[in-house]
Amino acid sequence: MIEAETKGERVAAKATKKKGSGVPTGTGEAFARLEKQLVTASVDAETLAGLDLSSAVTTVLAALPALVEQRAAIVAALPKHPIALLDGLEDRALAAWHANLLAVHAQGAKTEVAPLEIEGKRLREDLLIAAEPLAHRDLLDRAKLTDIRLGDASMAADLVALGELYLTGWAKIAGKTPVEKKEAERASKLGAELLLAIATQEQLVHLAELGDPDEVKAKALGLLVEAYDACRQALAYVRWNEGDLETIAPALKKKVARAKKTPGEETPPPPPAVEN
Repeated sequence: MIEAETKGERVAAKATKKKGSGVPTGTGEAFARLEKQLVTASVDAETLAGLDLSSAVTTVLAALPALVEQRAAIVAALPKHPIALLDGLEDRALAAWHANLLAVHAQGAKTEVAPLEIEGKRLREDLLIAAEPLAHRDLLDRAKLTDIRLGDASMAADLVALGELYLTGWAKIAGKTPVEKKEAERASKLGAELLLAIATQEQLVHLAELGDPDEVKAKALGLLVEAYDACRQALAYVRWNEGDLETIAPALKKKVARAKKTPGEETPPPPPAVEN
């Protein structure tokens, strides 16, 4: 029990950091941890109908700290309950968020890298050429320039390093180079954009191995709903007398209110049994 409670406390601490943070962090790592489950998961269209992924993730992450506080009570009252679903609930929420981001990026990512690479290649060459006479006069760090020119880093990393090299020494080189400060600033920004675009494209290539991005998104949402519903069922049992299930862990789908019976309307009898 002590070990279980300690694990619960760790989960609670992580969940508390996420609460109110706006955009979840660590989504890529969580997605990677769930890849094997995503491969074998199935999609239940009826269960997912009407669910908004972003809203579902937000609801789950907001409920997570309070759910974890009930972990020990759930283990005590329901020893056969799959408590691993609660322990892995955060991962499922973050992975679903990441799958959603990848599905969105998949629509336009194919055309994002090429224009950045063309611009980056030209800017890298211009900055390297202009840096040589400055380094020769000790206005720029020659060792860093040599590392950039002869190193095996990517073009994107070179752009970031060149931008930093120029901007760090700008007070010395201003007015002594045809390079404008905005070009050095652009190198830093372009390098970061290119690194992100390439990383996203690599993720999408890997995602394609798991299946269609929209299908993977649906699978991730399905895994989240499965775990959250199981947690709600356990919570409803241990908090039956308090009746605060919806306060602690609100349902992801709102129940549709049934139409009220008109005065005098009788409940129809059940259909007769059919004899075989």
